[in-house]
Amino acid sequence: MPLHFNLHNHSTWSDGAATPRDLAEAAARCGLSHLGISDHFRSTKLEPGRGLDLERLPAYIEELRGLRTQYQGRVAVLAGLEINFSLVQTDFTFLSQFEPGKNPLNRLDYLLLESVGDADAWGLGLEELLRLRPLLQVPVGLAHNDLEKNFKDTTHPEVLAKVLAQAQVFVELATTRRNGRPLKNGGHLPYYRVGSEFNRRFYAACRGEGVKLSIGCDVHADLEELGATTDAARFLAEEGLEANAVIHHLWSLRA
Repeated sequence: MPLHFNLHNHSTWSDGAATPRDLAEAAARCGLSHLGISDHFRSTKLEPGRGLDLERLPAYIEELRGLRTQYQGRVAVLAGLEINFSLVQTDFTFLSQFEPGKNPLNRLDYLLLESVGDADAWGLGLEELLRLRPLLQVPVGLAHNDLEKNFKDTTHPEVLAKVLAQAQVFVELATTRRNGRPLKNGGHLPYYRVGSEFNRRFYAACRGEGVKLSIGCDVHADLEELGATTDAARFLAEEGLEANAVIHHLWSLRA
């Protein structure tokens, strides 16, 4: 059975247009096995009040946990959070206030970090991620990262795969237009489809290193995009990476 899961979506808790329940209902209708709701953590990239802060986080998690129970057997609803990995736009000082066992982020199912290694977006690099990783006891993934653009000049693809595997950081295959390279015909090329030597070597190394891979559509408004997972699932099959899908390792269908 083809993989059909989507772990990157936004709701009215941050800058999405649909409620979490709307997302869960749409995900169940389109046959997703897993729906991840990963609203934005507070950042200056967002309009004031559009990102989650520590005060609102418990209520957010509680609502998503309730949906997980209500939709059990139809779709596994997971509670995620997307953090802009930039010192310029995100205040990380709160992390030093908590012991790992009391860090509120560790009540989530997973975290997505955007802009890792992306100098154009003031993103912090891989070394900073590795220093932060021990504070986070939940799965961590790279959100819609153009790996070839962000790492080809600093890190060999085989080294990148090894480091991510050892740090238990998964990589998201982002499918929708906002997270791809524009084409002259008006279409877009998902970052994972860029036919570069870097990408070829990286995904080949993922097989040997066991790097976990996710699928994310980054839905904000169009619920039709929730099920736009086909190309990423096909890519995993083409590359012999279906066994690396993160859902096989972290969450059962009954989660």
